[in-house]
Amino acid sequence: MSEKDSWRASPLKDFADSVWQAVLMLSSKRYVLDSINSETKIPMIDRDEFTIALGLYIDDFEMANPLGTSKLKHKMCAVYWVIANIPAKYRSTLNSIQLALLCNTSTVKKCGYAKVLQPLIYDLKMLEQNGVYLEKLGKTVRGTVLFVAADNLGAHSLAGFLESFSVERFCRFCMAGSVDAQQQEVCSGFYQLRDKDSHDRQVQEVRNNPELSRTYGVKGACPLTENLDHFHVVTGYPPDIMHDVFEGVVPIELSLCLTDLIGKTYFTLDVLNHAIKYFNYTFADKTDRPQVIGKGFSTKGTIGGNAHENWCLIRLLPFLIGSYVPEGDNTWEVLMLLKDIIELVVAPQHTEETLQFLEYLLELPEKPTIKIIPTVELEPVAAHTDFFETNSQADTDILSVSSLDRSSQWPDAFPIPKFSVDVEYRLRQGNLQYLRDETNLKVPKEMKHDILEKLAETIYGFKAYPTKEKFDAVTEALVQTHPCLKEPASSSGWEGWKKSLKFKMGNYRNKMRKLGRLEVSINAGKHGRHTTTGDPPNKDIKKPRKGEINFLPENPEGMDDHSLEGVREVLANEMKKTKPNGSLVKKHMDMTFALRRKEVVNDKPDISQMILRWPALFTESQVYYEFNRVVGKKSQRELP
Repeated sequence: MSEKDSWRASPLKDFADSVWQAVLMLSSKRYVLDSINSETKIPMIDRDEFTIALGLYIDDFEMANPLGTSKLKHKMCAVYWVIANIPAKYRSTLNSIQLALLCNTSTVKKCGYAKVLQPLIYDLKMLEQNGVYLEKLGKTVRGTVLFVAADNLGAHSLAGFLESFSVERFCRFCMAGSVDAQQQEVCSGFYQLRDKDSHDRQVQEVRNNPELSRTYGVKGACPLTENLDHFHVVTGYPPDIMHDVFEGVVPIELSLCLTDLIGKTYFTLDVLNHAIKYFNYTFADKTDRPQVIGKGFSTKGTIGGNAHENWCLIRLLPFLIGSYVPEGDNTWEVLMLLKDIIELVVAPQHTEETLQFLEYLLELPEKPTIKIIPTVELEPVAAHTDFFETNSQADTDILSVSSLDRSSQWPDAFPIPKFSVDVEYRLRQGNLQYLRDETNLKVPKEMKHDILEKLAETIYGFKAYPTKEKFDAVTEALVQTHPCLKEPASSSGWEGWKKSLKFKMGNYRNKMRKLGRLEVSINAGKHGRHTTTGDPPNKDIKKPRKGEINFLPENPEGMDDHSLEGVREVLANEMKKTKPNGSLVKKHMDMTFALRRKEVVNDKPDISQMILRWPALFTESQVYYEFNRVVGKKSQRELP
């Protein structure tokens, strides 16, 4: 047996029998994974003819006692394969999972994955290019690798990303920085996603200059991407739910929440462990039943346990201790929210509605509970008519179109808006308590979220990029209007509010970018450390000058640049007349304001070109009108 064959655990010639079994399992020859979206579909697999989609799984395992003196000496690296485009009930059985390659972990570190995987890659290339002839089917079947499943360390190692997660660019899915990740939500759209073209370019640049490795978070090329025609590293390494969720988030979150619930004396650890031990488990739960939780779990910060045990525990937790927890408890709501998210994440298939519901649940940690009672006893006050006429949708739909129609400058005294009915009631009661004995209101997380969201919407109605002084003015006005929100530990009384508002304003602009608002989308990518074009951060940021309120407005409803260009041509022809129609000129200049601003902001044309395209702009009356459109106030004389 040659050295090459010694690496191979499942030669290609033995592959045919497994493929034939997969054919028998398929309900139809056009069956493909429902989870593949339009961006990650592989042309070879997404065809009418039957093709094989392989899923690879790579992991290390310890042969000797992991706590003994032989630890790491005999550690092995194993690569398994499974036919991915067969129903899950067949795909998950042990006889469907085959060993593809086996070697010492030390060999991988010494030689690298490209050398170790060479025999397997040879077989995979043959499968892509020539296929495997199935005698029982009477035809040749081709296929490719659909995905590689691994823990984060293994995925980064094989895919060519940096294996240290303390570096600046630590993510294989986006260009998030370690600092930004602590300040911006992942789902906010703030981070630039990695794509095939940019990743290939980064790999090439790192080859030429290894110093760029930390800049991009890439250390080299993926051997599978280099050798296979239908596999790419950007779409081929999905998150591993077992490691990320069931052995990552779940045991830590359970530790924190159970510590809090036990501290509230709802139940004891002995009661919980008794319920875990003597619960009537059935079916697969008998095998996956969780272990009792150790007494030191709170100090360790995790309950431990493996993936299937933690999955079983979080799913059955309401039956184990749900009767001990009073309705509306904040901590219990967080656990049940996590349980709901997990139920959706592990669903065998998804529809458009379930994905939208999952996205909705993922945004709920901003306000995880809505049944929290204020922490101070407050006296009811008489309701006023104008108080209950507050728009109830303002705190849930902050992206209102009216907030973009700027008609006035930043006010001398910033107007604190009306919040939702619930928030206004709490603030009114909190202000009474503060006037009585100067007790500051303890603001729950969901209440602070509502206040900041409404403030961000109001600020955007005046300015998309407020200065430090503007943030000071807003937060000062907030604590003056509602003194119960004043921060006793802050020298100004609102420093914490100002920092939170800055982050919230950044999130609000990100939401506006996702809606395609030109004023903020023009700067997309320029606040990160490195842009897609390789330019340094904050280069040529386009922001309004002092006094400009309509810097880059949207097109009139129902019109695009092409239709506005037609209006401009009509306007230019009108100005060629000896006596142009003044009302028509005014109407068309108003209508084409957005098109004109795009040219001024983006193209920075010469005066001669502006005179040629916009002759009306250089008449006396339109100079005044244009000033009014840009800054929102009249100049020198009253305009009609």
